Amino acid sequence: MITGKNRGTPKKWSRWKMTMKNSTRQPVAIAMSGGVDSLTTALLLMEQGLEIWGIHMVVGSPASHGGRPGDSPLDSKKTRISIEKIKENLQIEIKIVDLREPFEDLIIKPFVSSYLKGFTPNPCIPCNARIKFGILLEKAFEHGAKSFATGHYARIRKDTASGRWQLLRGVDKSKDQSYFLYQLSQEQLENALFPLGEKTKKEVCEYVKERNLVSLPSEESHEICFIPDNDYKNFIKKVTGIDDSPGYIIDRKGKVLGRHKGIFRYTIGQRRGIGIPAREPYYVTGVDPGANTVKIGRKEELLGRRFIVSDLNWVSIPRPHETLKALVQIRYRHRASGALIELLGENRALIDFFKPQRAITPGQYAVFYDGDLLLGGGQIIEVTG
Repeated sequence: MITGKNRGTPKKWSRWKMTMKNSTRQPVAIAMSGGVDSLTTALLLMEQGLEIWGIHMVVGSPASHGGRPGDSPLDSKKTRISIEKIKENLQIEIKIVDLREPFEDLIIKPFVSSYLKGFTPNPCIPCNARIKFGILLEKAFEHGAKSFATGHYARIRKDTASGRWQLLRGVDKSKDQSYFLYQLSQEQLENALFPLGEKTKKEVCEYVKERNLVSLPSEESHEICFIPDNDYKNFIKKVTGIDDSPGYIIDRKGKVLGRHKGIFRYTIGQRRGIGIPAREPYYVTGVDPGANTVKIGRKEELLGRRFIVSDLNWVSIPRPHETLKALVQIRYRHRASGALIELLGENRALIDFFKPQRAITPGQYAVFYDGDLLLGGGQIIEVTG
């Protein structure tokens, strides 16, 4: 348990008091996943003198559809033990909220539908906007919270000239999670706190160690939270009950090279599992759900420059009225590259990279930056060249 003696802030962490947004607003609800980031977020806000409590969301498949709370790693035995350890050591209340039904409607069903349409979705982005900073934030406010904190490695500031809340990359570029937050609204950003945005993951782990707190999971998960074994192909088959849907595998000229068992098994850039023997490896370069074909080619055929995005959300700046230059990131681990963004009406844009990029994938999200400042983004719907 944390006592009065060890609740002082180490000197190297004292500058957090200078950078914390809305530090006078009380009380604060903290989204608790059960890991070291949640623990550190809670501890830092506690040391600011704030009244805090945790809120943990259970996601996965609803029990009414055959699912169980333990179906989701967010409600695994390991996570529940971690939550209890945080609760005991920090002496705070942690509320449990069952969001399995809205999670299925807003995240799982669109995820499956997108794959069947030949897209490769990233469910974490709509989950942040609609579940964590949507329904969970609303639940937190219903229980009396005035602010909502998470362990995301991102930063927020208010632009004094425009009065607009701005979203920035976290200081730790290898851990930066601003990409996953680009769909947040101004209202959501106004209510959000990201205490870890100024620090590196290494510093966070060292901080917890210095405090002699209980051991909590610190490893990173790269799996989809509702598919713990990361086998999305079998997950889709199980959820939809669909049989294999054979079709042709073709090259860029339309020549038939083989057959596939269903387009949802393939994503652009994929190398393994194609099953076409060749001297040089083939890669998936396109998926056509209308024709039920999978297109493959050599590595150089993955390169592209131009694509269209829809469902634009402008975060740190108002919607621009003319073409602008920005750094564009087309997936989480992609290194953002320079491009022109040409608006196509109210909600679409044409992105034209200055240099060809590998595996531009419909269904993924393109996020626009000016240095560390996240300008906005949209979903990739078509690659045009």
